[in-house]
Amino acid sequence: EPAPAPAPVAKDAPPSPEAPKDIPDEEPPPASPPPPPVPPAATTTDAPLPDAAIPQKLTDDDPEPLKAVPPPPTKSAVSREVVPPQAVTRKDVPRPKVIQLSHITQPNVTRKMQSESHSLLSTLDAFRVDQKQTHPPKARANPKQGGAPHGGGSPEGDITRALNPAQKGAIRQGVRRCYTQDTAAQNYATFSAGFIVTVDAQGVARQAEYTSETRRRAASDPAFQVFAERAQAAVLSPNCAKLDLPAQMLGVVHTLNFVFRP
Repeated sequence: EPAPAPAPVAKDAPPSPEAPKDIPDEEPPPASPPPPPVPPAATTTDAPLPDAAIPQKLTDDDPEPLKAVPPPPTKSAVSREVVPPQAVTRKDVPRPKVIQLSHITQPNVTRKMQSESHSLLSTLDAFRVDQKQTHPPKARANPKQGGAPHGGGSPEGDITRALNPAQKGAIRQGVRRCYTQDTAAQNYATFSAGFIVTVDAQGVARQAEYTSETRRRAASDPAFQVFAERAQAAVLSPNCAKLDLPAQMLGVVHTLNFVFRP
């Protein structure tokens, strides 16, 4: 048989809602208390300074016045001060004498040797000085300048005689190329000027001097003086100074007696 159903359990009824109560008005919070008063500033009183020592008055009995002691240097002054390096002194050691050898390679030191001189010549000079003079000195005349000694020819060194007519004409024609004619002068075509021309080893005219006759006529005739000056300029002109001399006459300085005609 089926079991009997359980009996219903009695349940309490839910409570009824309470009516709202009146909430009383809250009082405002009390005001914050005022800040405490600021205490008065403490007055600092400077400590009394000790009395400065009064220097004693110097009298005649004092043997020596007291010197003021300088203050000690600060760290910054000490750091900035640069101590100069001390000079290192060393004893002077004699250096060995260095012998300058010449191109002759003289190993021994000669007496009375001058700087930049040949040691052999210095030795010979010192030897001559040490010798006693046995005979009086003899004066020697200076040799004449210019030209070769005993070269022959005229005293003026005229080598024109050694030239043939063709060679003379070639030299005269070469100088005439550099001569500028003065057509305004009267009888200029009849003028002739003599020069003593010095020719170097390459055959170039280096100097042209008037002969005595040309110099005398140029001093008295202005027109002839102009002609002589132009002829002299033609001989020394860079374009015409190279004279057409034979090859066998080159290599030696010559003096040529040259007569110029326009």
